[in-house]
Amino acid sequence: MRDFRSFLLIAIALFAMTDTGFAQKKSKKEKKAEEAVTTASGDNTVKSLTREALFINAMQAKVLGNYNEAILRFNAIIKEDPRNHAAYFQLGQIYYYLQQYDKAELNTNTALKYQPGNEWYNLLLAQIKAEKGDYAGAADVYGVVSSYFPDEIEYYYDRAYMLSQAKKFKEAIAVYDAIEKKTGLQEELIVQKELLYMQLNDINGAVKEVQKLIDSDPKEFRYYGYLGEIYENNGKYDQAIKAYKEILKIDPVNVMGIYSLANAYEKAGKNKEHESLLIQSFQNDSLGIDDKIQVLIPIIQKQASPDSSQANRALLDKLSNILLTLYPGDVKALTVKADIQYSLGENNEAIETYKAVVAQPEVPATVWLQLFTLLSDTERYDELLDFTDKGLKAYPDDAIFYFFRGLAATIKKDYPLAQRSYETGLTKDLPTEALRLQMLTGLGDISSELKDYAKADSSYEKALEIDPNSAIVLNNYAYFLCLRQENIERAERMSKKSNLLVENNPAYLDTYAWILYHKGAYNEALKWIEKAVKAMDNAPSAEILDHYGDILFKLEKVDNAVYYWEKALELDGSRDYLKEKIRKRSLND
Repeated sequence: MRDFRSFLLIAIALFAMTDTGFAQKKSKKEKKAEEAVTTASGDNTVKSLTREALFINAMQAKVLGNYNEAILRFNAIIKEDPRNHAAYFQLGQIYYYLQQYDKAELNTNTALKYQPGNEWYNLLLAQIKAEKGDYAGAADVYGVVSSYFPDEIEYYYDRAYMLSQAKKFKEAIAVYDAIEKKTGLQEELIVQKELLYMQLNDINGAVKEVQKLIDSDPKEFRYYGYLGEIYENNGKYDQAIKAYKEILKIDPVNVMGIYSLANAYEKAGKNKEHESLLIQSFQNDSLGIDDKIQVLIPIIQKQASPDSSQANRALLDKLSNILLTLYPGDVKALTVKADIQYSLGENNEAIETYKAVVAQPEVPATVWLQLFTLLSDTERYDELLDFTDKGLKAYPDDAIFYFFRGLAATIKKDYPLAQRSYETGLTKDLPTEALRLQMLTGLGDISSELKDYAKADSSYEKALEIDPNSAIVLNNYAYFLCLRQENIERAERMSKKSNLLVENNPAYLDTYAWILYHKGAYNEALKWIEKAVKAMDNAPSAEILDHYGDILFKLEKVDNAVYYWEKALELDGSRDYLKEKIRKRSLND
């Protein structure tokens, strides 16, 4: 479709021309644009300086976006000259911009009443109808435009598209047939007609169209792919297999041909043929490792789905082992093996294979990151710390490597190393703001643990600049401010906001309860700590139970307090201070 805004700029430029400018040679498009706008009326008053000035003023208001003023001016012109089709057209455009499509259609139809063959008026009307969802009406308008401008092929395409949107598929096919007669056989046309025939469930019609492509160039393998897809999508697997085999006759190592044929075999229940084709392909030296991996990836993805079978799992093992045999020690072959194990949830096996991969030279960073992710997911933080150190020797400027090392060091309570890791990572080229946010949050937490409060506050503030609604930043910042007994009012506001952003998070509920505790609001603190305890479900926290006991003690419920201190100690025996509270049945000094 046309961009009517660009047409407006042309029109204004034409109006602004001097007499010398008008004497210059104009293109066909410029003449059409000039005709569409400067013919301010259908009579011999078009050259009237007064009316021309009024029209220019109205156009200026329109271009400046002063639509209400422009509407008033164009209506004033129409009042003086009720047959002024150009003014109606401009009103049609304005109402179109304002998305007042009924008024836009009314004015454009009036413009066409006085100049029915105007290309620009018809195009605007078609666009208005399309915006209103009247695709059949828009198609009719494009039909009118095509009758006036039979050599403009794009209008035929527009009409066919609108007919397809109106679900008039047969009529759309007829228009594409008309285009084909004018332009000759084109792949784009055939594909469009194929899709329309499929909408009509006319498989034979779709096949005939694709067959025309095949007849025009029998050596073009893509055409057999189109044919195979038609049959495969309609459950005619034997015909699909026959079509895909034609691809491999032309190109025996065509990756998509191999995968498509194998997939059709599998859908047809021909499991032996399916397995045999893939194994032979993988043993074929003419098919490179990258192509073999390309065939294997969708099979791996399918295997991870709920409807996968043990037979497919065995086939994956065979194919990956062929790769390892043909390409011993190859990073790509090893990575495929690890990816298969990972996709099947065999995390420990995948970790060991990824370790073998990263022991090779020139391993992609993505493989290292996959290993880091698995080690983190399985909570193997000693190994994560070890392998991030090794990975940083290969990728000393990768920010994500520093993030994982900071994470591992934090879990291992090596806070100085964690702080250095986050600080260094933040100086690197971070791929996303989300990663920057995580690293700033980590740096804030670690700096708080190290009592480096200036750095902690600076990190949290920078994190909140990235995302003022990050619940974890708001909670952590509030919690450490509470522990420091600084800016308690702000800590309370941040903690409350974090609980509004994320409901029933036990850590966030605990923070708010702990702030209220430090403010001396013990009864209110009890309500929130009880919410936190309830929200823990099957993942109890020693810290929350410890806080629960302290709040209960302040409310003179000593037996209950001791009970929860004991529960906290059972969960985390490293909290020696709890032993003293339990022994004294009192808070520590």
